[in-house]
Amino acid sequence: ASLDRDLRERYDVSIAFRVGGTVASLLQAAAECGADEVVTCRAFEPAAAALEREAAVALSAAGLRLVCVQSLLLTDIEKVRVDMGSWKGHFGTLTPFHSACMAQGEPPRPVPEPPRLTRASRPLHGVPLEELGLAKLPVRADGSVLDWGARILAGWEISEAAALATWRRFLAPGGGFAQYEKARNLANASGVARISPYLRFGMLSPRTMYWEMKAAGGRHVSITFWRRLVWRDLAYWQLLHFPLMQDRPIRAHYA
Repeated sequence: ASLDRDLRERYDVSIAFRVGGTVASLLQAAAECGADEVVTCRAFEPAAAALEREAAVALSAAGLRLVCVQSLLLTDIEKVRVDMGSWKGHFGTLTPFHSACMAQGEPPRPVPEPPRLTRASRPLHGVPLEELGLAKLPVRADGSVLDWGARILAGWEISEAAALATWRRFLAPGGGFAQYEKARNLANASGVARISPYLRFGMLSPRTMYWEMKAAGGRHVSITFWRRLVWRDLAYWQLLHFPLMQDRPIRAHYA
């Protein structure tokens, strides 16, 4: 909803929400608007990656191209090569992975927002977001609705603008960044960044975080927080190479 609102306000375009299978909806939408390629963020979770591969095959069969860009993580984890020839720590832990990431050089700077978006040659039709049934709230025996999300919505403003404001408030002089080394373990303290949901759902770019954090002193202010994005990349890198780790241990003899 937030992204759709921003697109309407900035570019006078909107998202076409569809009900149905992902691949079938993509093929139908591409045919309707005359597209020759579909662009998406690279997926790393096993189920999402499998869907991405399925979509690529189906789109290719229809003469279309699926373009996957790496925008979720700080580094391109598919290109990370951990050198175990010299001792930097155990395989799969932070230190050797961090060294491999740093060997790639600094991440690219985030690109600015485009001044305009090109409209599709033919308009896409969709349904209201509410018709997707993404939030079916439970109903009590007396018929009242149990709105379990009300307190979450009250505590979080779900938007890109709020994500950037929260991040920059944390980074500002006197903010949580300077206190992070001492206050990071206290969930109710000002040293907590409160940005995890924004990162997870793409409202805050890790590249924006990296360059703004570097300008604010980076590792010299908080070496722990400086490495947090690498920790995050490490988790996705492990999942990339061990896609069954959600259900099975990486070390099979622990099963």
